[in-house]
Amino acid sequence: MKKALLPIVILLGIIGICKAQNKELELKPIKITSGQSDKQNQIKSPVYFILCGNGSCMAKDLLHDFIIEEYHNQTAKEIYNNILMVVTSMYKSPKDVINKVENKMITVDGFIEYAGIRKAQYKDRKVSISYRLQFDFKDGKMRIKAPVIIDAYEEDKNIGDFPFYMKEVLWGIADDTVQEIQKKLNNVISLIIFQSRTIKNDW
Repeated sequence: MKKALLPIVILLGIIGICKAQNKELELKPIKITSGQSDKQNQIKSPVYFILCGNGSCMAKDLLHDFIIEEYHNQTAKEIYNNILMVVTSMYKSPKDVINKVENKMITVDGFIEYAGIRKAQYKDRKVSISYRLQFDFKDGKMRIKAPVIIDAYEEDKNIGDFPFYMKEVLWGIADDTVQEIQKKLNNVISLIIFQSRTIKNDW
């Protein structure tokens, strides 16, 4: 009888854990955390933004907090619809992470688990981040504002003040972690841009 009950107890435990994590999963971009193909992972993403010592991001020229992507012969509405289609497909619960002004602006509040690993004295610590992206649209072009890192987490602990964490814990101390976080943010942006340019509406 005890042996028969054991699988049921284990199953109930797994279901409980999944329910507890469900809210966090709603913020995770599906394709970034688990859905990228091996081919996509092998492609080197462009560096659109640089993560700076004060915790903010700047365009790689370090002069602007945005980049412009050209979409020749497309209206603002067409670009908007393509980006909306892409980001909607990327998140488990789009309504919880996407805000929009029709044909003008889309903001995305996302979460990247395992954005980096910080090497500590006794134990390496998994760093995760929540972030915000903003896309603005005009005929023939899209403006992507620099990502904003809202919160950082070490393991399950919310660090809180990310600029302080960046300055006192990561910058000049854990440079590999900074580069990993920067790469993951650029990967998200690269994937959105790439997929928005390859959407086919002829089905």
